[in-house]
Amino acid sequence: MDNRVEAYLGKPLPRWVRITALVFGVLMVSAGMSMLLTQGAAREVVIPMLTGSMIIYLSGFEKRLWLDGEGVTRSVAFWGYRRTENIPWAEIADARVILNKGRRLYVLLHGTKKIWPLTYLPGQTQQVLDILREYLDEAAISIEQ
Repeated sequence: MDNRVEAYLGKPLPRWVRITALVFGVLMVSAGMSMLLTQGAAREVVIPMLTGSMIIYLSGFEKRLWLDGEGVTRSVAFWGYRRTENIPWAEIADARVILNKGRRLYVLLHGTKKIWPLTYLPGQTQQVLDILREYLDEAAISIEQ
């Protein structure tokens, strides 16, 4: 069993949202530049340019978290640059699984390094527990309701 269970909060924005944000950001920066070229007031130039720049900056960000046979993996992508970090199962001491009244499933892992908290949907509960039981001792897994 080497299935990858991707965390809920680590899912990327849909492509259409990112493209729309990018276009809107470019339009805001362009509006600020045109005001700058027509010698508009400083507040009329700075606000659209800063807002547009921030939107462009954030539209290129993507973060994913998942559990698989290798351990816990976090992948952060920013405008083509991707950094992937992995914490193998050998470095994970125990797991605390919190079932939040059927709304979310929280997985807190403890080990030799800081491990990112994972959030899952209730439908992923069995997959997550199967992976944890395969790679950790039963005594190391704490399930809370």
